[in-house]
Amino acid sequence: MFFTQQQVDNLIPLIKVGIHSLVPTFYRIFSVAVLSMGSPAFGEGEAIEPASPFVLARDLVDQSDANPFRFAGEVVTPSARSWPRYEDALERHPTTESCLTEDARGGPSLDLLAYDWMGIDGRYAHDVCLFRVWTALESPELVVAWMEEFNMSVAGTNRQADMVERFGHLFTGSWTWEETTENSSLGGWGLQRLLDEAFFEPTINFTASFFPDGGLDYAAVSFIRE
Repeated sequence: MFFTQQQVDNLIPLIKVGIHSLVPTFYRIFSVAVLSMGSPAFGEGEAIEPASPFVLARDLVDQSDANPFRFAGEVVTPSARSWPRYEDALERHPTTESCLTEDARGGPSLDLLAYDWMGIDGRYAHDVCLFRVWTALESPELVVAWMEEFNMSVAGTNRQADMVERFGHLFTGSWTWEETTENSSLGGWGLQRLLDEAFFEPTINFTASFFPDGGLDYAAVSFIRE
């Protein structure tokens, strides 16, 4: 089918009108597609999750690792009184990343909830690793939230303001003997080494002590007879 030049000239205005009328439609389709990327209907049917406060960029964790390990008011160096207890643990866990499960290591960011309960060997190693993880979290409130993620009962959150100003925060997350035994049976919460060190059936406490300015002074694991 062929058109004369006059017929073509008559069709051009109509084609232009049609194209202009379609532009808003294409724009709406594009807008809906973009918005859908954040909805449950997009991709595999899952919404985009907000960033976790426990997932930190590697460079931030590396900066945190520059803080020397402390316990009970002193930096633990070879000349420190506590050095014999912590020498092996410090060698085995020189960084925060070394305290995480193997599948959580090596990426551009680190999930501090991937704490290697199974692989960390003994209470002094937990002192070191909890210090590293909690120092990376920085905030006392985030440390409490971290404890609660592992279903610990947390004491110390209602410390009076004047006590915090003078002595800093002191939080203790705890598992009863029954809770610890139950957690030990779970793949990622293997606490058998801690259980082996207890000669009675205790509550196991995980304590975070902060300076008045907010920095972490020490982390400690202890056993309390029930």
